[in-house]
Amino acid sequence: MNIYKIRRFTIYISGLLIVALGIALSIRSQLGVSPVTSIPCVLNLTTGISVGSITFGLYLLFIIAQIIILKKEFRKRDWLQIIFSSVFGIFTDIFLYLTLFINFDSIILKLLLCLSSCMVIAFGVFLVVTTDVIMNAPDALCNVISKKYNKKFGNVKIRFDLTLVSIAVLISFLYLGGLEQIGIGTIAAALLIGRFVNMFMGKYKDKVESFYTV
Repeated sequence: MNIYKIRRFTIYISGLLIVALGIALSIRSQLGVSPVTSIPCVLNLTTGISVGSITFGLYLLFIIAQIIILKKEFRKRDWLQIIFSSVFGIFTDIFLYLTLFINFDSIILKLLLCLSSCMVIAFGVFLVVTTDVIMNAPDALCNVISKKYNKKFGNVKIRFDLTLVSIAVLISFLYLGGLEQIGIGTIAAALLIGRFVNMFMGKYKDKVESFYTV
């Protein structure tokens, strides 16, 4: 493995860790979980199945969707998304443990943490997408849709997140009688993360690519 591949893989791993950190921060803001986490969290309350297990199952559905869209274009290495889906939960749990001390009472501080978590998640997604090593299943599906139908990744991400949140809201009202695990932070993430990804893409994509290419 040459130095450029090492750099590319390092940026990729960093991106995964940053996304996991961002998710932990969004949970600590107490204003609502991130869009991708919204369905697993709500289903956890309705079924008792662990959030990690539901997340893994949901990610498998996203992988199946990619296969349906790409057909023979689905690469062998993309199957490694399954491994990522199981490992990503570990990263998230570690950051949730490390951020246990964060417990703000001030709504201003909660809002600032929520906004920060959106930017952190977006920057991690940007690094993962730019390196194109192995994306997590939700972002990989967004990327497939983006390339297949010639749409901006960030715009696809916004619509995708809003769809997940809408499904989570529906499940929450039908089975829990109200909103659970979903709040202003969830809506903010659904609306802002894609836009932040677009911003990072426009400003830093060339610089990041130049770091790991000859």
